[in-house]
Amino acid sequence: MEAAGMSDAERGVQFSVDLGAELNADVKKAIQATVDAQKAQMAAAAQLRRTAEKLRREGLSGRDISHVLGVSPQRVSQLLQAAK
Repeated sequence: MEAAGMSDAERGVQFSVDLGAELNADVKKAIQATVDAQKAQMAAAAQLRRTAEKLRREGLSGRDISHVLGVSPQRVSQLLQAAK
């Protein structure tokens, strides 16, 4: 790259591996499944925070919320703190 006179901004290497059509498709599906799972986890966590906050507004104690949601009282505290 130096011999070609490329600046630092132009330098970069991108590798591409061709494993054949079937394996390439499997890799793409596996990566997409991981991305989808991350998005679903984030959505579930947000829903749990909203629900914990609603339960608190209805007058339930942290311990009661933990029983209803099936999480520890410490987790309820974290959820309520994050909901603020």
